[in-house]
Amino acid sequence: EADAYVGNRAVVIYTIEKDLLTNLQVMGRSLQDPIVLTIGLRKDWPELLPILNRALASISQDEYRAIRRKWTSLEDAAQIFMPDTILTVEEKDWLVKHRRIRIGVDIQHPPYNFMDAAKTHSGIASDYVNLVNRRLDVEMYTEPAANWNETLEKTRQGDIDVLPCIAQTPARSEYLLFTQPYLRAPLVILTRED
Repeated sequence: EADAYVGNRAVVIYTIEKDLLTNLQVMGRSLQDPIVLTIGLRKDWPELLPILNRALASISQDEYRAIRRKWTSLEDAAQIFMPDTILTVEEKDWLVKHRRIRIGVDIQHPPYNFMDAAKTHSGIASDYVNLVNRRLDVEMYTEPAANWNETLEKTRQGDIDVLPCIAQTPARSEYLLFTQPYLRAPLVILTRED
């Protein structure tokens, strides 16, 4: 009933592969700016911002490509090499006091961020969280919420510390700090093959 669709490339490719929609193809890029995803964190934890930025900066291009390949094609992801993350003494001390970090998840935003059938945090953001957990020797764990609006509200109230997959907006900047972007997702135009 539609001739074309404009949407996020990763979501489109994930849906095509998941639902075996073989009669669709990506025809080109949209002129709109790509969606930029960051990690958002409580404004009262500014010490965590440079720590997360260092962890994200330590992710190699091979690791980045492996995560993208895992969620946007049928190829197996490559093994991930984990170089050491260099932190200051103050940053290490802060992490010792904050080993467990509560994260909020958009439970229905595949392939970026969702809860799978076993109620486990899954998606691209989950893979980045796992890398950061190993690099920083912390435990970022999912704080349950019924939906994205509840997740944002719990974050505003201080019941969630970090949102691992969020776009920066002026309203969100009132209560969150944002890391450097770790993912840019272009919008594409999708049509039937005919």
